[in-house]
Amino acid sequence: MRGGHELRWGGLAGIGAVLFAIIARLVMGSTPRNNDTMGVIAAYMNDNRGRILLAVILYSIAIALFLWFGAALATAFRRRDDRSDVPTVVLAA
Repeated sequence: MRGGHELRWGGLAGIGAVLFAIIARLVMGSTPRNNDTMGVIAAYMNDNRGRILLAVILYSIAIALFLWFGAALATAFRRRDDRSDVPTVVLAA
């Protein structure tokens, strides 16, 4: 196995995170505004329960892929310079 293979998958995970987040936002559609009445918000929640749950699952996948990307990025920085604090800063962010 070559050395940078897992870092390539981390980069693809970053692209996947962005794609899943965009798809989740599109699935949500237009949401009620925060100054709408409680009846409008409750009706939206009741009518679009399946879409909201699907968007939550897609956002969860996006977050997991983004964490994978962050770990791969920190590993790439660590391989570049072992004594640097940049990987710790990347993981903390």
